[in-house]
Amino acid sequence: DCITHNIQQFKRLLGPQVKIAAVVKADGYGHGAVEVSRAAVAAGASHLAVAFLEEGVELRQAGINAPVLLLGYTDPAQVPALCRYRLIPSVFNLEVAREMSSELVKRGSELPVHIKVDTGMGRLGVRPQEATEFIAEVSRLPGLKLEGVYTHLAAADEESGEYTENQLQRFNQVVESCRNRGINPPLYHAANSAAASAYPGSRFNLVRLGISLYGYYPSLVLRGKNYISLKPALSFKSRVVYL
Repeated sequence: DCITHNIQQFKRLLGPQVKIAAVVKADGYGHGAVEVSRAAVAAGASHLAVAFLEEGVELRQAGINAPVLLLGYTDPAQVPALCRYRLIPSVFNLEVAREMSSELVKRGSELPVHIKVDTGMGRLGVRPQEATEFIAEVSRLPGLKLEGVYTHLAAADEESGEYTENQLQRFNQVVESCRNRGINPPLYHAANSAAASAYPGSRFNLVRLGISLYGYYPSLVLRGKNYISLKPALSFKSRVVYL
């Protein structure tokens, strides 16, 4: 019920044009990935997101059929498993993308992919100044179907919004450049829980709900601003048996 409540709160905030991806990596932040995924999809989440292939496989083996995005690195050797379990990898390295393409051509298969742009997180992703050419190259590779382009906002839960605004500016430049070249993937996404709450310009047409999906505010700053009312999905209870 709490997962449903939290998603419905965001759906009211975001409006019908923005889809929700429920982030269930690390066993659903310890809440149980399968159970959370079922609740999230039933409540209206259109996508699920995990870190690695094994986490996606777990969801498929549990009978969950929603699109599953892998946020971390995926080895090209895992293409057979990606195809078998219908998982969506993130790509940010051209050599990896080409190896995936080659393997998919051999199999006569096609795989949706999302491209990650590193606008300032400093973890994974292609640099903004190289992103448009990279996206164009990947979009031409056979077997790879460009479904999305995204970034991660590193400081959206902080009081100062300057860093986040700078990241969004870089990402918007990539989006605009792609559109000018006729590259129009169905999905652009940048917002995590914090940005989905506080930065309307970050929402594009998909947001990735992580910590707030489970009823927790990304920071005391956001809790105090009352953008949204959340219910924690997990509590620990006991009873005294001996004094």
